[in-house]
Amino acid sequence: MAQLKATLTFAKKLAEAGVIKGVSSQGLNKALFPLSKYLKYGLLSDDLMKENELIKEALRRLPADVYQERQYRLARAINLSSGKSVLPESEWTKPEQDVSYLKPFIEQVVNEQKEREDWNAGRFQ
Repeated sequence: MAQLKATLTFAKKLAEAGVIKGVSSQGLNKALFPLSKYLKYGLLSDDLMKENELIKEALRRLPADVYQERQYRLARAINLSSGKSVLPESEWTKPEQDVSYLKPFIEQVVNEQKEREDWNAGRFQ
């Protein structure tokens, strides 16, 4: 997963720099999206984030229904993986469904941490 993200990031930078002509970063996302194995398990990219203190706090702030949906997707993926199977193709995650539900909460936690650091350092605004 990390390699795929690194490849996508690098390819996007090349497209934005004009090294890869006629390809937009959105086009690259769409072209490489089917290569992601997590789609076959019905997962979203945010479901795969490694849990650290920042992510744990962002998860704690999720609305209950969003958190339960995440837990369901993870449990279903573990069950499918242990049975060496995947979802029927009609149930795979589609590119337009893979939205970052956790990003706003991560940004909120990061901003609060920065504000706390600024306050403790005597930088008031």
